[in-house]
Amino acid sequence: MHVQRAWYEYAAARALAAIIALLLIVGLVQVRTTLLVRRQRELESIVADRTAQLQRNQENLERMAYIDVLTGLPNRRVFNDDLGRFISGCKRGQGDFALLLIDLDGFKSINDTVGHDVGDAVLVEVAGRLRRLTRETDLVARLGGDEFGLVLAQPRNMSAVDTTCARIIKNLSEPIGLGDRIVVIGASIGVAKASGDHTTPDEIYKAADVALFEAKNAGRNTWRWDETSAASAAMTASWKRLNEEVEQPSDGRESDVPKSRFHTG
Repeated sequence: MHVQRAWYEYAAARALAAIIALLLIVGLVQVRTTLLVRRQRELESIVADRTAQLQRNQENLERMAYIDVLTGLPNRRVFNDDLGRFISGCKRGQGDFALLLIDLDGFKSINDTVGHDVGDAVLVEVAGRLRRLTRETDLVARLGGDEFGLVLAQPRNMSAVDTTCARIIKNLSEPIGLGDRIVVIGASIGVAKASGDHTTPDEIYKAADVALFEAKNAGRNTWRWDETSAASAAMTASWKRLNEEVEQPSDGRESDVPKSRFHTG
């Protein structure tokens, strides 16, 4: 009696089944490998994104440490460090400089009356104007509140510093348009020149601060020199003349621009 063998009992069938099984295993391995590679790439992308975010956060923290967030100007920390370098350079004969401390007149009333948003907008505008009035070699910084610091590097002479002070006061006194509101402020400036009497940042800063106090007492919207500056006495007539030109129109009439004001349209 002859019995017909089942298909799987043939060698060819067994070989085919083995090949199919092998292909399935290879296919599964490839699918698994593809999934693992895809997952790895996804993880690498997540790690890269998080690393980039951490780097951005670090840059923001570093920026906040050295830059005034509101105005984009260097902050007091950078100003103090650079002021120290200016003094060191002056001692080595690399050129003198003048320190200007600028305080806005009437700014507090703006904050108290129309709000800090308007006050912030005024500070941003003031920062922009100071940038445009100075050279790349100069240093402009916001020291806090409504106080700004300016280092004039290697001024041609003391008269040039006075001219800069007059220009700053005139420019900052021009109306600031903020939507339907116009704001007018003023500025007082204390000036100190680098000299042998000022050997540290604190000393020249204090000298300029005293001069700023004198400018405030003199009626604001003006500037005063530190009395210990070498050319202070010689410059007295100069700053008086320039200040009068800022405060009065060319026809001799008293200026009708108030020291500080605001109004809405």
